[in-house]
Amino acid sequence: AAEMIRYWLNSLALHAKGAPILLVGTHKDQVKSSEEHQQISDVLLEILGDRLVEQVTPFAKEQEDGLWFYPIDNSLSGAQNPDPVVAELRQAIELVAKEDPEEYLERPIPIRWRGILDILLKQEESFLTMTEMKRMAAEQCLPAWQLMPMLEMFHELGVLFHFSTPAELRANGSR
Repeated sequence: AAEMIRYWLNSLALHAKGAPILLVGTHKDQVKSSEEHQQISDVLLEILGDRLVEQVTPFAKEQEDGLWFYPIDNSLSGAQNPDPVVAELRQAIELVAKEDPEEYLERPIPIRWRGILDILLKQEESFLTMTEMKRMAAEQCLPAWQLMPMLEMFHELGVLFHFSTPAELRANGSR
């Protein structure tokens, strides 16, 4: 599980640098005690170290040490008395969305960009040339001057990889 968390943290660091991250641990009904939650949090810190500290927003509870995750009892979803941590998680989401230092939520995106994104997500090929991208953009009536900003934003958000120069591709390519 730690390797999967490390993979996703690395992926987010690469594709959405600066985006806020909140870790949620489900099945609190099976791992009930605060001591167990603290042990899990300590293991996360030990295994993930700096990556966790740099990227993840901790769950700070009053009168207790903070945790690196939000323990949620998802068996109470829709219940009369839902897990109170869910309300705290909602508040944390609202707070990081309002702060949004990278302005992920404030960037206007032309509707044609969304149409091109939908087409890209349906592609079976994992690689497209710039000529193919230009053709696709023209078919979607995207003004030529918008192609590069669109690709740069999609790259920044982690939707796709776009490298402007062969040197960038070599520097970021897999070995």
